[in-house]
Amino acid sequence: MKRWLLVLTCLLSIKASASLLAEPTKFEYILDPLAKTTGAIKVTNITSTPLLITAKAYDWILKEDGSLENLPLGNHQTTLAGNLKFNPKQFNLAPGQTQIVRFTVTMPDQPPKERRTMVFFETEEITLTGGIKTIMQTQIGTVIYVTASKTKASFQMLEIKEAIRDDQLNFYLLCLNSGEIHIRMSLTYAILDLFGQELFKNTIEDNVLLPEQKLVLKLPIEKNIQPGIYKIVGKFTFDGTHTFLPFVYSFTIDNTIEGGL
Repeated sequence: MKRWLLVLTCLLSIKASASLLAEPTKFEYILDPLAKTTGAIKVTNITSTPLLITAKAYDWILKEDGSLENLPLGNHQTTLAGNLKFNPKQFNLAPGQTQIVRFTVTMPDQPPKERRTMVFFETEEITLTGGIKTIMQTQIGTVIYVTASKTKASFQMLEIKEAIRDDQLNFYLLCLNSGEIHIRMSLTYAILDLFGQELFKNTIEDNVLLPEQKLVLKLPIEKNIQPGIYKIVGKFTFDGTHTFLPFVYSFTIDNTIEGGL
């Protein structure tokens, strides 16, 4: 590294996700306490360069903005540390080659009733072009959920507010997962005028809400709506179930609405 700096070349570090493909992207198991199951992740080198791959498991949480935060394994109450084994943990892949990474997971007999981990596959590609050293870093993951056989699912929409800023209308929905397992939900919503005519419709898909987590969903209205009386009509649907939750909210546009959750 010091030699590169002495000859005044450039070092670029670029994060990318174009080197590897991991399939499937998630596993979801329902198990009795202390029961075991197995799975397999297919990892493929989709570049023209040989790669050295390292597999690592992490705990993880979702932050308030919905982004993923990784934690060292064993540092969160939902950890699968000591209950997850996978092999191989490091391997070489030629261009176009695929490696099967097999794992065994055990459902702990202590709460919480849902555990999760993220298995990341990490690699680096280093190239030299005209005195410039480029490092392409890839990190791609597969999430594993393990849930006890008797759990409670519960979802609530606590509050809805509207806000107009710079002539853009947005709705903010405060949601709560008060259950014991994660929820994956989609939301379809529409704006109706006083006569029931649909002015705008949209769908937001694949929102994950972890147990005991609150989430503020932003619903943009990509249409100019004139002052008047309206309704927003929405429906939540939940993956893996036939359950849905409808809601209706009446509001007035008078060009003085500000704020939000």
